[in-house]
Amino acid sequence: MYGRLGIVCIHLRVILLLFALWGFKCVDGFSDNTPNVTCLNGGSVIGGRCFCAVRFEGERCENEPCLNGGVRVPDDGRCHCPFGLTGQRCETVMYCSEAGVLQNGRCKCQPQWTGIFCNRRMCYNGISFGEYDPCQCDLGYTGPFCDTAIDCVHGNITEINECKCAAGFRPPNCSSCEVGLIYSRELDSCLSPNLKRENTDTWFSSIPWWYFLIAALCILLLISLIVATVMMNKYKKKNSRVGSAEPVINGIVPNSSPQLHDQKAEV
Repeated sequence: MYGRLGIVCIHLRVILLLFALWGFKCVDGFSDNTPNVTCLNGGSVIGGRCFCAVRFEGERCENEPCLNGGVRVPDDGRCHCPFGLTGQRCETVMYCSEAGVLQNGRCKCQPQWTGIFCNRRMCYNGISFGEYDPCQCDLGYTGPFCDTAIDCVHGNITEINECKCAAGFRPPNCSSCEVGLIYSRELDSCLSPNLKRENTDTWFSSIPWWYFLIAALCILLLISLIVATVMMNKYKKKNSRVGSAEPVINGIVPNSSPQLHDQKAEV
């Protein structure tokens, strides 16, 4: 029995010696001197080599021999293309959707459409989930391409991308008042007709009408007094001029100069 145990120990020593010669180390686990390899396009490192995913080849899985979803079969080495594609690398399109026109093996898409077959919407403010599916729009946008901003004048955009109107306004864009209400520009809200009248009345609307009548009569009286005063002043000036004129006696004006009288006599 002890002889067998000795043989086992010898075998263990031989194995440990081989590990030491091959460069293996037993420090916090087992590791080898495998070179640092990085695989592309989803490839995995196994034994120091890259094992590539389907559709990719090369030492680092850097090559894609078949385009547009085509797969190379190892038996014949040819690319097996999806429906609607052909060519050695599946690079040629055979048909287009209604939103595209086939030109030289490619689809020329109409505005707001994209994809190999022009079968995907361009979601300007959202996300596309698949072929011909409507876009999932961001908050505040709507439309099949999420290119139309939601007009929410008197309201807020909710989590379900709808316009929730403020009190008194009606959907869809909350730009007009509900039936029976009137918009107040001063308050920027919808009010009942009676309430709007109360809010829009000015300070002088509460003054009795006969106050305005008395004020108008006072203004007329003041104007009349001003006109009368002006006329009296003109009349007094006219009378003062007439009273200051000297009388003429026998054709001679008193206090006139003698020379002037002699000249008149000679004539």
